[in-house]
Amino acid sequence: MLWHPEVNPLVLAVEAVPASATDPGTFDLSDVFALTTVLRAEGVEHVLFSDGTRTLQMVVTSGSLLDGPVSLRIPLGGLLHLGAKIDALARLHALARTGRLPPSLYPAARRARRWIEMVRAWDGEMAGASRREIAEVVFGEGVIRDRWEDGYRARTQRLIRAARSMVQGGYLSLLGNEPEGGGKGRSPPK
Repeated sequence: MLWHPEVNPLVLAVEAVPASATDPGTFDLSDVFALTTVLRAEGVEHVLFSDGTRTLQMVVTSGSLLDGPVSLRIPLGGLLHLGAKIDALARLHALARTGRLPPSLYPAARRARRWIEMVRAWDGEMAGASRREIAEVVFGEGVIRDRWEDGYRARTQRLIRAARSMVQGGYLSLLGNEPEGGGKGRSPPK
């Protein structure tokens, strides 16, 4: 999923200024080619670096990373999301220096397992699967066969409700743009 800096403060807006390969401090996309996906949409270059687990995104507002070595100009904006920008800059610095996205620069996603279960449950819901079929995929067929009535029915229903909430805008809470629970009608903290 590609985001814009206005939606996700971890996305860096950058200006790419052509530079020679001998200029110090340049960034060359060919150094991290294996981790890179570039999408041009509506005259804007979206760049996604991913190792399958961790990502870093940039939106190139002028110039192009595809033209060889560039100097990057990165406006930070105001103080509201400065911490997120600093985190993204640290990741970009590590990527340019080492060619990889080091795990130490990414927070441990303690709730990642639940999010995966929610995605699986939502996929089943959208495909028209029964609650029991969804539970078998999410928790395992053997567990459900032996313990369906031991709370797995309710657990499956809670997963689907939580997934529906995320789809209806609750995902913004993960980006820091809305309070937990969707925050309908409330503004993000200033």
